[in-house]
Amino acid sequence: MWSTGAGVRRRDAAGAFEERLSLDPMHVDLGQFIGGPVLDGHRQETVDSILGVITAAHVDGRAGHATIRFSERAEPVWRDIKAGILRNVSVGYLVDRWQDARSADGARVRTAVRWTPKELSLVAIPADVGATTRGEPMPTTPEVPITPPPPEVPTVPAAPELATRHAEIRRLVGAAHLDHAVADQLIDRGASLDDARRELFDAITATPIIVRHQRIEVGERLDAPEKLIE
Repeated sequence: MWSTGAGVRRRDAAGAFEERLSLDPMHVDLGQFIGGPVLDGHRQETVDSILGVITAAHVDGRAGHATIRFSERAEPVWRDIKAGILRNVSVGYLVDRWQDARSADGARVRTAVRWTPKELSLVAIPADVGATTRGEPMPTTPEVPITPPPPEVPTVPAAPELATRHAEIRRLVGAAHLDHAVADQLIDRGASLDDARRELFDAITATPIIVRHQRIEVGERLDAPEKLIE
């Protein structure tokens, strides 16, 4: 179960807001998700981060489900999943259109109403607490049939532009000397490079700068011409 549509607290240049993912089948494009990669913590820098492939996926308005197949290279990870040690998953996605609203208490709510999941990752702490692995067959619904990926859809590599964006976000976070978890959070919610730059700038400028002054007494200057003559 890779999404339950649970609200996640986010922050952008305009301030705090709650982000939601619409799971209406009309709002989600699964064309690049089926056949997409299963990654280690959204990392796409090398093929070593690819743990498997998504073989089927669908949304039913309440949750997103998927079936994944693991690589033989990921056998230790697969054993931890079967043992219930690794359970949390997170979806990497791009949003084409948001719907802005206000909650009953006046808080900002941004709902992705046209978005594309790109990859699925095993993570330590998910943004959606309901996104977990399950050892049971994936449910199907007649109104949302599961279709195999078209031949032209790659079965393992992620979209190059997505990998480039993720690598740049990690570079910016490293240059700002912030925790790697900040990069994971930005990637997890599909932040653009402009959003990432604004939020990193806000994080840096929010840190107080302490300037310490020290007065040093050097005594009488002896480099004046009359002192040198003397």
